[in-house]
Amino acid sequence: MPKKNKYNAQVYTKEQVSILLSKVQHTKLELPVYLAVFLGLRREEITGLRWGCVDLVERVVRIEQVRTAAGNNNNIEKVPKTPKSRRSLHIVDEVYSTLIAHKEKQNEYKELLGDLYHDTDYVFVRDDGKPYRVNSVSEDFTDFLKKHSLLKIRLHDLRHTFASVLYEAGIDLKAISEMMGHSDIGTTSKIYTHFFDDTHKEKLSVMSKILAN
Repeated sequence: MPKKNKYNAQVYTKEQVSILLSKVQHTKLELPVYLAVFLGLRREEITGLRWGCVDLVERVVRIEQVRTAAGNNNNIEKVPKTPKSRRSLHIVDEVYSTLIAHKEKQNEYKELLGDLYHDTDYVFVRDDGKPYRVNSVSEDFTDFLKKHSLLKIRLHDLRHTFASVLYEAGIDLKAISEMMGHSDIGTTSKIYTHFFDDTHKEKLSVMSKILAN
């Protein structure tokens, strides 16, 4: 059988991330984009996140379940694929304010719609409380980038961007691996070797430039 061409993931620069975050504010994609950029969550972790796993007092998000799709079933709940994927993450300020605003909006619709509101406890839902299709967040993200003339990447590439930006900022590989929920540090190293090599290349080239002057 011919080998399937491997997708070469892309990452946004810090400048490109800032532009994306500014444009996505106050849209339905704000929450999933913020969760991917600032916490490195996978799509199935974003769509499967429940308020019961969000502690806004202690400011902790617990990744305890995911939601996937198969065929016409868009609501398959299961536990994360590895024990390390079940993790707790600190809610940074940007995500905290986004979650608060999202929670307030949901409460408004609950009061407005009454019994017509579908209280599923999911965080990322439509105005009537029904969860979005798992694939729709990726589709909407692609359309959003095209509409705003932004570099085309996948929603999952924001997770790659999360890892790349942290590594460039000097965060050690073990900490990045734990935050991303990888089974071990070797997985992180294998997935992001080419990103990290580029970072090292840029840093090492500094010495050449210095000595050339």
